[in-house]
Amino acid sequence: MRIEIRASAGPSARVGCAGDLVPGCPDWVPLAKEETLRRALGSCALVVANLESPLTTAASHKERGASLASDPASVRELKDCNIGAVCLANNHIMDCGLTGLTDTTETLARNAIGFFGAGRSRSGASAPWHWETGGLRIAFLGYAFSCPTAVAGPDPEGAGVQPFAAREAERQIAELRQQGCLVCVSCHGGEEFFRVPSPAYRSALQGLAAAGAHLVIGHHAHVFRGLEVRDGCLIAYGLGNFYMDTPLQRARRGTAVGLLLTVELDAVGPAAYDVRFVCRQDTPPGLSLVRGRAEGELCGLLDEWSGAVRDYRAHRREWRRDCFRMAWGMNEIGGAGPIGMLRRAARLLLYAAWRFRKRGGRKGGSREAHGTPVRRMILAACMAAPRAIAEMQKTTRCYRVYDAACAASPKRIRRSVAAAASAEK
Repeated sequence: MRIEIRASAGPSARVGCAGDLVPGCPDWVPLAKEETLRRALGSCALVVANLESPLTTAASHKERGASLASDPASVRELKDCNIGAVCLANNHIMDCGLTGLTDTTETLARNAIGFFGAGRSRSGASAPWHWETGGLRIAFLGYAFSCPTAVAGPDPEGAGVQPFAAREAERQIAELRQQGCLVCVSCHGGEEFFRVPSPAYRSALQGLAAAGAHLVIGHHAHVFRGLEVRDGCLIAYGLGNFYMDTPLQRARRGTAVGLLLTVELDAVGPAAYDVRFVCRQDTPPGLSLVRGRAEGELCGLLDEWSGAVRDYRAHRREWRRDCFRMAWGMNEIGGAGPIGMLRRAARLLLYAAWRFRKRGGRKGGSREAHGTPVRRMILAACMAAPRAIAEMQKTTRCYRVYDAACAASPKRIRRSVAAAASAEK
């Protein structure tokens, strides 16, 4: 689906934006890729993705929570997908400490893949990655929002990711624009598995557009979200997963389908963009583009959520509906039945009470990945319940669309693998 924003203002560069990527965790198995996906990625002058796991064999440094690490040999998947740069500003890149970060940056450097958003020092983490083509100068910045496990470095020389601070981000954007660069910002934050951004995350990304960014890409939700053009900037509130096959992702509905966004950038900024959907297949492990009727239905969801982020009332309605889905376990595979829903509600209430008590009852309550109090999300879910139940078909429509999109993926991947084997013979 191609969307024209305005008339082209001279030579342009075609930049592909992919979602969260974990190329091999814990073991790397080469991915089968549908030929049409290869062509789509190969048509881009540059493809940028969010590398969610360090490329290392080092042991995990985390005491709690999920820890990710990919075999350094899996960097071949990045090369095979024409990925020329990755954002490292996320909540897992420091899972294996400084050793894991160093292994990752050295592996990327050896394979001529750029990176940004993390480094061995605060200045290295905040440094933009520059790319030039056809007279265009494009700078990439990466920020991690206040995720509980994000590492920002204990001192100015500490290793870690670039933390998000609105004023600092605005300063960097203004400085790069003065240098004549187009500015592309990758942001990792917000609530996981929500199909519309929280009000706080939405405002933060819109603030980057107002500050002068030309392209703002959101990550961390693991499901795709809406798009909007604001102040001449294209904002993608979430691309979902490009390839992330972990137990947590398999247990959540919609994480197998991600957004592949291709943007045409000229001297003014984004002139047009193209939307395709990528589907993860588990057996055999692989990736394919969604086509046919399923693609049209996914575009319908994207249009619906894009309309929501552009309108205050629509956004509030869809945000509450999403809180209802999450609170009642609809996003969990096998958790949507009455017993599963009650268990999920009980866990949320206990978690909210524990967090509120831990914070000493301070105003604001407990907080999730980018500052939304849990009690506020529970309240939103309760407020949405009458409408969501009355419109249950609309509430659960996204899950039917996800299932339909994944149904044809195995056949396409197997046909591509068979065709590639025949060609080699």
